[in-house]
Amino acid sequence: MKLSQLLKGIDYVSLENDVDVDKPISDSRNVGTEDVFVCIRGARFDGHSVAAELSARCKAVVVDHPMGLPNEVVVPDTRKAYARMCSNYFGNPQDSLHLIAVTGTNGKTTVATMIYQMLNELGKFCGFIGTTGIEIGSIHLQAKYTTPEPWDLERVLRAMVDAGCSYAVMEASSQALDQKRVDDLRYDVAVFTNFSQDHLDYHKTMENYYQAKKS
Repeated sequence: MKLSQLLKGIDYVSLENDVDVDKPISDSRNVGTEDVFVCIRGARFDGHSVAAELSARCKAVVVDHPMGLPNEVVVPDTRKAYARMCSNYFGNPQDSLHLIAVTGTNGKTTVATMIYQMLNELGKFCGFIGTTGIEIGSIHLQAKYTTPEPWDLERVLRAMVDAGCSYAVMEASSQALDQKRVDDLRYDVAVFTNFSQDHLDYHKTMENYYQAKKS
């Protein structure tokens, strides 16, 4: 895949030639020589801190500000860019699915499961992503997070499309929304169950928590 194909739909500035690349990756421990490393700012680690080191080991480095690296790609928001890059890598599988998201403090799993089961009973082949795991037909997979990281999420959606699913219902956690894991998805239906105090260890304030859900 060309770097420009991986970056399709993203506003970026790059002095790099349109080189052949493999995959986008945000985990600095697993970057390969053909990969594109995306620098993500987390609570305890900022990928930009190792950008210079990894620049010499991979095809390109995606940053949110100019760092003077020969193969850097500068974007306004690396989290949003990463979500789009993962989507592009897997061929934008969400374009072939009717997407339904369920968010809220309580009841996400119950409501999402009910929608998933009803759609399948109605003859609509539907996949499921949530706290209890991932369902693709007769295949059940364990899920590390309620709402997977962009790479895992897009890989699952690709598998759903390849299996013949026309619908996908998923739980959308407030952390995932805040971290823009689903920023490249456009939902046909969004279900909001309720809102009460929770996850303030992450969001710090009720307003922050509310804005994540509202998004």
